[in-house]
This record gives sequence, C-alpha cells and structure tokens, in this order.
Amino acid sequence: MVELKNCGAQWRILAEESRGAAQAKSTLDARKQLFEELLWEHRELSEAHGKCQAVPEATVEALSSQVATLQAEKEQLAKEHK
Repeated sequence: MVELKNCGAQWRILAEESRGAAQAKSTLDARKQLFEELLWEHRELSEAHGKCQAVPEATVEALSSQVATLQAEKEQLAKEHK
C-alpha cells in the first residue's frame, strides 16, 4: 500500500514536470518565432537602407548655385518686362 502511494506521488511529480516542460517549450517556440520575425524585418530594413542614397554635398552646392542663378535671371526678366 505504501508503495502504491509512493508511485502515485512520483506519477504526480512527473506529470507536473511534463506540464512545466510543455509550457517552457511553448514559450521557447514563441520566442524563437518572434526572434525570426524580427531578424527578417531587420534584414529587410537593412536592404532598404542600403538602397537609399544620400545626396552628396557637392550636388547640394551645385543645386544651390543653380537656384541662385535662376533667381537672378528671374529678377532680371521681371525688371525687363515692367
């Protein structure tokens, strides 16, 4: 009779450990899936960032110069047509 009680107690402990292991596996699976999703998102963002090109400083200066020239021409034409 004592052996049956011990077996029952051991069975309950094993059952609880099994449930705990299943919950831990479920948590690990969810974390793994989240990590993989974040990794793919990071890769996609990294690729997109690599495709972005900053405007070189020389180009900005050249455009500024062109704008200044065009504004001067506009003012000249405005004076001529008054």
